[in-house]
Amino acid sequence: MLLLGFAWACSEGATDRARGAAPALPPREVATAPAVHEAIPALVLAYGSLAANDEVTLGFRNAGRIARLAVDLGSAVAKGEILAALDPVDFELAVRAAEAAVQQARVQLGLAPAGDDDAVDPEATASVRQARAVLGEATLTRDRVADLVARELRPPAELDAALAAHAVAASRAQQALDEVNALEAALRQRRVALALSERALAESVIVAPFDGEVVERRRRVPEFVAAGEGVLRLLDLDPLRLRLRVPEREALHVALDQRVVFDVDGVDGECEGRVKRLSPAVDGSDRTLLIEVEVENGARRLRPGLFARARIEVAAPAPRVVVPKAALQSFAGVEKVFVVADGVARERRVRTGRSFDGKIEIDAGLEAGAQVVLEPGDLVDGRAVSVRSSPMAGDEQGRR
Repeated sequence: MLLLGFAWACSEGATDRARGAAPALPPREVATAPAVHEAIPALVLAYGSLAANDEVTLGFRNAGRIARLAVDLGSAVAKGEILAALDPVDFELAVRAAEAAVQQARVQLGLAPAGDDDAVDPEATASVRQARAVLGEATLTRDRVADLVARELRPPAELDAALAAHAVAASRAQQALDEVNALEAALRQRRVALALSERALAESVIVAPFDGEVVERRRRVPEFVAAGEGVLRLLDLDPLRLRLRVPEREALHVALDQRVVFDVDGVDGECEGRVKRLSPAVDGSDRTLLIEVEVENGARRLRPGLFARARIEVAAPAPRVVVPKAALQSFAGVEKVFVVADGVARERRVRTGRSFDGKIEIDAGLEAGAQVVLEPGDLVDGRAVSVRSSPMAGDEQGRR
C-alpha cells in the first residue's frame, strides 16, 4: 500500500510538472471587418432566358418566282423596308387586264372609259330611254284603238293587237332597265377584281413589319414559292423580353413595374428592366409563376436565348445587418462567424439571408458593430487573436 501510494504521488507530481511546462498558444493574427447596417431592397431571386419582343415568319400571299432577295442571316432591317420580291410581270398583266375590263363596263353604261366616278342614272341611259319611248308610243296606240273600238269604229281584234304591243313594249322597257342594273353590278365586280389584282401586285414584295434582324433565310433566287410559304424569319430585338420563373412561395410578392436587375454570361456589368407581364396562374408542373420583364436593347448588347440570373426588387430598401461573405463558415447546415471580443475569438451561430456584391445578410445571431473575423479557417472558440488590419482593409478583402 505504501509503495502504491508513493507511486501515485510521484506520477501526479510528474503530470503537474508537465502541465506547467506546456507553452500557451500565441495570439493568432486575423483580419476583421465590422458588421454594418446597410439599406438593401427586398429581393426575389429568379432564373430565366431572354427572348425576342416579337418574332414573325414572312412569306408571299401569292405563288410566284423570287426575283429579288435583299437580306440574309443577321441583316438589320428597318420597318417598311422591302426585303424580297417576286417576278412582277404576271401581276402587272393581271392589273392591266382588270383595268381594261373596268373601262369596257364603263363604256357599256355610257360613261367615259377613264374615271373613278361610276354613278349612273339608269333612266338616262340610251337603251332605257329608247325602251321608254317605244313604251310611250305603244301606250298612245292602245288608248286610241280602245277609244275607236268603244265607238265601234274599229274591230275588237285591233284592240287585242294594241294591248299585246303595249305589253311587249313594257317588257322591253323593264328588260332595258334590268340590263343597265346588271351592267352596274358587273362594273362593281370588275372594280373588285381590279382592286384584288392591284393588291396582289403590291403583295408581290415582302416588307419589314418592324425594325429587327433576320434570323433565318429559307429560300433563294430564283426559286418558286407557294402562297403562304415562309421565306424569312425576323426578330424584334429592342426591347427584349426576359422570361423568368418565380417560385410559388415568392410569387405573391411580385407585381407589375417592379425593378429587375440581372446578369448574363459574356456581358459585362448588370442589366435591368421592369416587370411588364404576369401570368394569371401558377404552373402546376413546377409550381412557378411566369413573368416577363421588358429590357431595353438599343445597343444590341443582349441576344435572345441568353440565360439570365435575376433579382426582383419586391420592396423598398430597408436596413439589414451585413457582413463580408469571407467571414461566414458553413458546415452540415450550421452557419457561423467569429467575432473578436477582448482579444479572444468567440463563435456566433447565425441565420443568413441573401448574398450580393461579396456580402451576405445576417437575419439573426449578430448585431451591427461587431468585429467579425475574415477567413477564419480552423479558428476555434476561445482562441486568443490579434487584429492586423483596419476595418477598411477588411471590407476590401471581403469584397475580393
